[in-house]
Amino acid sequence: MPSLDAELDLLHGKILQLAELCRQLRLDNNQLRDRLAEREVENRDLKYKVEETRARIENLLARLPEGTQ
Repeated sequence: MPSLDAELDLLHGKILQLAELCRQLRLDNNQLRDRLAEREVENRDLKYKVEETRARIENLLARLPEGTQ
């Protein structure tokens, strides 16, 4: 049967591992949150460009003479 000191040392090591894992997960989460925010901005910009392009194409099509569409 392990001694109380050995069990406490084992528990201490596991607590340190858990604390490190939590720290790393927090860092990962923050990085993912930042990347998501960047992608949301990029997505918004791309949606705007697509809508702008669609409107320009519709405008060009409307100016074509009848029968060429």
